[in-house]
Amino acid sequence: VKVNLAPVGTIKKDLDESQLQEVVTDIVVGALRGTSVHLNLSKYPTCPRLWRDPPPQTGYSLPVHYDSM
Repeated sequence: VKVNLAPVGTIKKDLDESQLQEVVTDIVVGALRGTSVHLNLSKYPTCPRLWRDPPPQTGYSLPVHYDSM
């Protein structure tokens, strides 16, 4: 998660303000990462399926460095 704060002008000295922005950014990022949303997208047939883990592969695959042989 990347969060950027929009500049609104200098409120305090630069060092104090930058430290305050870092604290606020850490709080917002922590809140976003701690959020759990339950969505049921299966009722939308055209919605792409989201995979937490890659789907299992079928068949036999060679490692990449053997492809040129």
